Amino acid sequence: MRKCHCRRQSLPGSELDDLRAAIAALDGVRPDQVILGCGSGDLLRVTAETFLGPGKSLVMAVQRSIMLAEHARAMGAEVRTVPLTERYATI
Repeated sequence: MRKCHCRRQSLPGSELDDLRAAIAALDGVRPDQVILGCGSGDLLRVTAETFLGPGKSLVMAVQRSIMLAEHARAMGAEVRTVPLTERYATI
């Protein structure tokens, strides 16, 4: 993880800005609406830190994104799970 973090920090800002702009253009959003991270765990952590905290709840399917649930709990949020049907849709 340290290697990944260091590598991400060593990229010049303009390269990250160019990447953000290219991704934004593909999805038709503004560059400031694109977040880059060092893998999905990093992005899940940022998501939990942004949207969850004490008094908030995360509702998620059973046995899905255990990492997100751990980040939510670390932020003081309640984690609620819902079962999946045989077709994997939440009830």
